[in-house]
Amino acid sequence: MFKNVIFLTVFTLSFSLKTFSMGIETEVPKPMKFVAISNLLFDTIVKVPYEVLDSSIVPIIPHLAKGSTTWVNAGQSEVLSVEIRKYNKEYSGPGGSAANTIAGLKKLGEEVGVIGALANDNWAVSYKKSLKAKQIQYRTTYIRDHSLGSGNCTVLITNKDKSERTMLTNLGVSGSIVISYENLSWILSAECLIVEGYLFHPEETYQTICLVAEEMKQNNKKVALTLSADFCVRNNLDRIKKYMDSYVDIIIGNDTEMQILTKKQSAPQACEYLRSKGLVGAVTCGADGAYVFDHDEVHFIQSPQTVEIVDTTGAGDQFLAGFLYGLFNEKSLFESGQIGATFAGKIIQSWGGQPD
Repeated sequence: MFKNVIFLTVFTLSFSLKTFSMGIETEVPKPMKFVAISNLLFDTIVKVPYEVLDSSIVPIIPHLAKGSTTWVNAGQSEVLSVEIRKYNKEYSGPGGSAANTIAGLKKLGEEVGVIGALANDNWAVSYKKSLKAKQIQYRTTYIRDHSLGSGNCTVLITNKDKSERTMLTNLGVSGSIVISYENLSWILSAECLIVEGYLFHPEETYQTICLVAEEMKQNNKKVALTLSADFCVRNNLDRIKKYMDSYVDIIIGNDTEMQILTKKQSAPQACEYLRSKGLVGAVTCGADGAYVFDHDEVHFIQSPQTVEIVDTTGAGDQFLAGFLYGLFNEKSLFESGQIGATFAGKIIQSWGGQPD
């Protein structure tokens, strides 16, 4: 259905185009259908009693946002890693929203790639090892200061609600990505570029994703946007709207994110607003299903029934993987939505945001 589509997901990465060559991690790149720019974060998922958030975590991170994402610095991240050792570690492995989607698309049989920033440390060694094992093409970018370390995210799952995740993210070097002209050419070789909603700040990052999107348009590609998190939309609303109107063809987000973006009170109303702009996309509503839409129609997609929730990390990322897979393999809008829901239903039955 969608030939030559680009999908931009947004994370807090800092881009600028340079003429120098960057680290190429694949010797003979195969033609890609999907490529992502992503925060390459190493995830650690830990189960903790709910009361631990107040008794142990808040003293380390006073501005803790329970059930959401809190940015932490390297020092806080180190103290946190010591504190959580007393609890059960359920998962330790690669993460990052767009990177999760790329892993899902690879699982579905697509040729894929990802680009991001990693420092010279053990996190980076583990991340690259995982990418190689999954046969995902990757490139890393120029790093000005390796002392910041690779990005990492600690995800706390409490006994109060398995679907509630408190994410403590240290961006490290992942918050500063420099894209060379050589890597830009590599990105342009794919049909679909995936970037996340975290990329609308800071200014350098926003300007760069605009430049990349413009290049995609000039090369007869399309652009898609995943909103990533409600605070990303709320904090960067004007930029996201301008970007959507200027470049985006495909958009996906959950019902809360879409309500903030469209100012509509329901998912169906948000769908109507977005399709009136000529967009294709999906509004996910957790266990209540999802709505998918294009220029001609809107469909409700039921969530898989009798699914035991273990961890909801990556559910939206994998819905996107299935949805894009369907759109790019000549499936109908409804079938694409069903593939997305099925894939999301599978990932929440195990730990971590990427399929094995």
